[in-house]
Amino acid sequence: MNSLETLYFPDTAIISTRQAPLALLFSKINLIQPLEDGNPEEENPMDSFMNSPLCRQLPLHPLGEDKERFLYLINDIKNRKDDYAAQLSNVTLASLSEKKSPGEESKNQILSSLLGRTPQTSTSSDSDKKNVLWHARLMLKIAEMLDREEEEVAQALVFLEDSENAIFNQLKGVNDEESENLYEDMKKITSKLGKPQTQSITQRMRSWFRFIKNTPLPACSIWTTPRQEVAEILFEDHENLHNQEPIHLAKLELPAHLGNDIGIILDDVENFHKACSNIMPNFFEKLLTASSPLKDDQLYLKFQEDWQQLLEERYPAEKFGRKVSHFYRFASPISHFSGLQNENDQDGAQLLCVCV
Repeated sequence: MNSLETLYFPDTAIISTRQAPLALLFSKINLIQPLEDGNPEEENPMDSFMNSPLCRQLPLHPLGEDKERFLYLINDIKNRKDDYAAQLSNVTLASLSEKKSPGEESKNQILSSLLGRTPQTSTSSDSDKKNVLWHARLMLKIAEMLDREEEEVAQALVFLEDSENAIFNQLKGVNDEESENLYEDMKKITSKLGKPQTQSITQRMRSWFRFIKNTPLPACSIWTTPRQEVAEILFEDHENLHNQEPIHLAKLELPAHLGNDIGIILDDVENFHKACSNIMPNFFEKLLTASSPLKDDQLYLKFQEDWQQLLEERYPAEKFGRKVSHFYRFASPISHFSGLQNENDQDGAQLLCVCV
């Protein structure tokens, strides 16, 4: 497939089949790893998808000999949420970019306690950078851990509701022989997922940008976020700096899910790539050079028609549902609109795909 790779952010793992449809559009999904080789205590059905050729995990800033200490901290946080929540709330990422205050010493003591270090009375520039990096890593890993837990809870709630409905129908003498509808199940799970607070998603996004600072990244012309909240934060900063939001270039439908069997998903995606290999290059060529909306471009309209036909043949909307990915052009690299202009000199793509 003559297509493009994308860099996925600020999430650091694909934990649900709701995120998998992006693989139909891009030849590879790149994700940074806050922890090299993951956590052996974490298992997820999507791990085989993450380890497939469709994804590339980037172990930025490997911990090396500090990995065991970090794993101990993460597992301890998982088991003692209430104890650590109060402490972590006092050590926000925002505080790391502020000038020292009378409470700075206590913050350093809390951070040192969480990291298992001896508190330092004075902090060098190198130590500051190390603490910022460690804190960003911690924020990203905790966010990933919470995503997994929220997904598990949502699935359990849907299972319980379905079980209750089945029992109720049985008591009423109703024989429910409707075929399985995975799209309806996915919508139920999505409805159970809570919407993140603006402050938490902002901290997560900025942690991601702090973590990639001064690191070599794949040359991806398009970055992708699965979170509308992240896009809105970037749009607002872009408007503040340029008096307008990024240009909405195009949109493209995708299946809402690809099924539940990862093996089948991987085979189907590979076959889909082969089937659309003759139309994808034209779309990306148009997209990468566009500086204004493509809605009236004849080649783009022809691609849309061919793409819709291919989707309906292989992923009928009635069974797989639909969602829309949107493409935006920023006036300068996306990293410039993270709210960290004075501390993040990372460049990168100017095209953003929002695939919620």
